[in-house]
Amino acid sequence: MTVSVAVNVQAQPRDIQSFQIQCQQRDRLSPDQQHTINQLLQVAQTEDCEEGDRILSNSPYLDLSDTRIREIGILAAFPQLTELYLTGNEIQDISALAMLPNLQILALDYNQITDISPLTNLDAIAQLYLRNNQIENLAPLAKLEQLNHLEINNNQIIQTLTPLQALTRLTYLDLSGNQVSNIVPLSNLVNLENLILNRNRIESVMELAVLNRLTRLHLDSNQVINIEALLTLDNLIDLDIDNNPVDEGDRRLIEQSVNIRRLGLENRCQACNLSELDFTGGDLIGVYLEGADLSGAILRNADLVGANLEYADLSGADLRGADLTSVLWTEADLSNANLANAIIEAVDFDQVNLCGTTLPNLMIGRCE
Repeated sequence: MTVSVAVNVQAQPRDIQSFQIQCQQRDRLSPDQQHTINQLLQVAQTEDCEEGDRILSNSPYLDLSDTRIREIGILAAFPQLTELYLTGNEIQDISALAMLPNLQILALDYNQITDISPLTNLDAIAQLYLRNNQIENLAPLAKLEQLNHLEINNNQIIQTLTPLQALTRLTYLDLSGNQVSNIVPLSNLVNLENLILNRNRIESVMELAVLNRLTRLHLDSNQVINIEALLTLDNLIDLDIDNNPVDEGDRRLIEQSVNIRRLGLENRCQACNLSELDFTGGDLIGVYLEGADLSGAILRNADLVGANLEYADLSGADLRGADLTSVLWTEADLSNANLANAIIEAVDFDQVNLCGTTLPNLMIGRCE
């Protein structure tokens, strides 16, 4: 990820020493501080403190991911940074980040962070990654109005989501793996396109009905019963409502509505539920439906030339008169399907279940 921006490098406060000075005096510092300095020198590909300072101070990008650092106080010496990646470390204290006003992308995933208050005034941040920490309070994020991408999944968020309601630029939000129950504040985030809420305590999704730009919504493992509101989301093409106490009839209705929309936009819908739907005369040339449930579907006179139906369930499907030229259907289930008068040029039935199938020549497939 790269960002091209004008950087406002502010003069460092007097109590913030340059990297060069801290590097040259690192024998006086704690082992954790020394380790961070050594990692920074590795990034700069030098052992010289002065050269390291020159290189690091002129770069808008710094990646210290997976370097086992704990102490990041020295990063305050680099206010020019616009991108900072600290994923997969042992960081608890992020106070130094308050001195980095130009940050636009910040990754702090997989650390041991509980307090994110140092981020309060970093109002240039557009992308923020806080996955897998121990964060409970979202209040410090309330003023980060430039945020368009926020991942704060797998934390300990129980409190209100109200601090997020002013972040109207958000297009991507992942809150999965927390203890969220009330999502009313999210109704204000009208630009959301991707919303991930798996593994929470959500019971109502009525508030999401106004989020018309949503294309992706994941609600796996919650306590949602009524999903009627989701039928208004006309741009939704990726929906996960597994492991909720949803009525099966309602589930099928919304899932198939989403799947048909995805199929129309992308000509593919892997492992989709399309059972018993009517595709009579449909143009499905080259469609990718591997693993899809098409049991009982009506595909009479449909054009399926070159379609991928491998591992699909077509049991009981009506394929009379369909053009199945060059269809791939390894391990597909065509039991009790009707292929009368279907075109089957360049089609291999060797690994297809044809038990009870009416074949194009009107013979019935054998059950083995």
